[in-house]
Amino acid sequence: MRSHWVTQRQIPEDSPLLDAATILAAQGRLDAAIATADKISAERALYKQAQVLKSSWISQKGKLRIEGGQKWVVYQSNC
Repeated sequence: MRSHWVTQRQIPEDSPLLDAATILAAQGRLDAAIATADKISAERALYKQAQVLKSSWISQKGKLRIEGGQKWVVYQSNC
C-alpha cells in the first residue's frame, strides 16, 4: 500500500502529464493524448485516473472511426 507521503509527492509530479493529455484530447489529438497518459506507470498515484481517461479517448477514437465510415457509406450511396 502506498503511503500518504508518496501519494502526495506523486500527484504534483504526474498532474502536468495528465493535464497535457487532457489538452491534447480537447484538441482532437487523441493518439497523442493516449500516449501521454501512458507515461504514468501503474505504481503511480494518478495511474487509475489516467487509465479512465485513456479508455474514454480510445472509445472516442472508435466512435470517430465508425462515424467516419458511415459518412463515407452515405457519401458513396448518394453518387
